[in-house]
Amino acid sequence: MPSLKWNHNVILGITDETVKLDFDDTPLKIVKYCALRTMSWFKLEGFVIFKSSEKNYPVQLDGNIVFKLSKKSYLVVFNRKVSWRKNVHIMAWVAIESQISKQRLRTHAVH
Repeated sequence: MPSLKWNHNVILGITDETVKLDFDDTPLKIVKYCALRTMSWFKLEGFVIFKSSEKNYPVQLDGNIVFKLSKKSYLVVFNRKVSWRKNVHIMAWVAIESQISKQRLRTHAVH
């Protein structure tokens, strides 16, 4: 019988009616901004942000690891139930909004 271990990164009690957004390789500042705008725009009442994973990629030069590139991911879970149709609408809106936010961040960083 396989060993059963409790994974501390598991979120329990979430239904398909809950809006969940996964932000891969996105700065926390943008995640917070998108979560606040989404909550306000769709009247979702509240949210929680989880640091869902961190991936490390070794960067090598001549066979030696020079440094490790780290990419973080975040999961945003909102507390209000919505229909599946509304959930998909919110996910599409956030996908567009987060790309616009990333462009604004890059533009301000250059100037």
